[in-house]
Amino acid sequence: MSIGDNIKKARISAGLTQKELAKKMDVSPQMISLYEKGRRAPKVETIQRIADAIGCNVQQLFPAIEDFKSELHDRIKIFESELELCSDETERKKLQYKIDLLKNEEWGIMLSSQTDEIYVVSSYFIDILAPYIKLNINGQLEATKRVEELTYIPKYKKDPTE
Repeated sequence: MSIGDNIKKARISAGLTQKELAKKMDVSPQMISLYEKGRRAPKVETIQRIADAIGCNVQQLFPAIEDFKSELHDRIKIFESELELCSDETERKKLQYKIDLLKNEEWGIMLSSQTDEIYVVSSYFIDILAPYIKLNINGQLEATKRVEELTYIPKYKKDPTE
């Protein structure tokens, strides 16, 4: 279940309509609808306000990692089915790469300190990002430039067939 599904489920369990929840939070019912439909991602502070207004624990609103793993498993199965039907060697390599990446990667949750949004990301990405977020804005700009420079060096470029 998505965070929007969890908000809706908790709201209904609390016996609240979207309009009632919106009034408790001092937002429009349309905003609650956008959150529940997944068309807008609530910030962490907003998730806390929703939990407080509903009277539930904030953890109840977060999608379970098991749900994510189930979704991941389904996606792998789709790629494997596509791979079986694919005859183009370049496309087969791309599909196999995606399958291998999804099967072998560990996943974590990352919170953006600037937007308070929550992302499910590869642990590899978190390892890359950890030193970056310790930098001030000048350091982050410099790091971004240097990574961009690496994309022009042939030995660091991805094979176009991947």
